[in-house]
Amino acid sequence: MKKGFTLIELVIVIVILGILAAVAIPKFVNLQSDARKSALKGLSGAVQSAASIGYAKYQLGPVTSGTNYDNVTINGENVYFHKNGYPKASTDGIVKLLDNASGDLEVSGGGNTGDATLTIKYKGYDTNCKIEYKDNDTNNTFKITLTETGC
Repeated sequence: MKKGFTLIELVIVIVILGILAAVAIPKFVNLQSDARKSALKGLSGAVQSAASIGYAKYQLGPVTSGTNYDNVTINGENVYFHKNGYPKASTDGIVKLLDNASGDLEVSGGGNTGDATLTIKYKGYDTNCKIEYKDNDTNNTFKITLTETGC
């Protein structure tokens, strides 16, 4: 008595595996995009929290006044703030309030003048998968814009 699989049985198994792969791969790719979007939303929340905590620390003082900006020492770091108390959109402002010890964030733009926009994204993410932190010295506010079209 011979044991084994017939050609028909092998073809049927291959077809079933092909169908499963065709269904599973697109779902996996979509999960990666969803994960990047979720990570970006988490980063946006972290920036929002950092700005709010920085504002509270600014209000508590002590504040060292400068010509164009003030600074407050937080965790041994001098952090730049607008005269309104919100962190500046710069590496010396809001970025110092974020935990980037692992070096996962890429930061560009910004500056120490009013109405600057700082772009923050995770390394390896598309340029259209980012958040923008805009300080507004004239309106005494800040704004966070989330762009997830490239995620």
